[in-house]
Amino acid sequence: MNKDLDDITAKIVRWTSRLGFRATAIPASLSRMKKNLLGIFPQGHSEDGRYRMAGKSLLIVSPEFGPRIRLATVLTDMPLVPDKP
Repeated sequence: MNKDLDDITAKIVRWTSRLGFRATAIPASLSRMKKNLLGIFPQGHSEDGRYRMAGKSLLIVSPEFGPRIRLATVLTDMPLVPDKP
C-alpha cells in the first residue's frame, strides 16, 4: 500500500510542478525518529473535526472507515481552495 501511495503522490507532485508550483511528497513509509516511530509530518491533525484522535496513540478514526485508513502527504505552495467536509 505504501508503494501505491508513493506513486499517487509522485503523480500529484509532477502535475503540480507542470502548473508552475513547488511541491514535494513525503514517502508513506518514511520514518525519521526510529526510537518512537514518529514521521516527519503529523498527518493525523484535523482542524475541522472530521477525524477523531483515539487517546494518546493518535490513531485516526474516520466516520466511514474507522481506523482502516492510510494517509499520504504532498506539500505545495499551490493556492488551494478548501471544499466542505
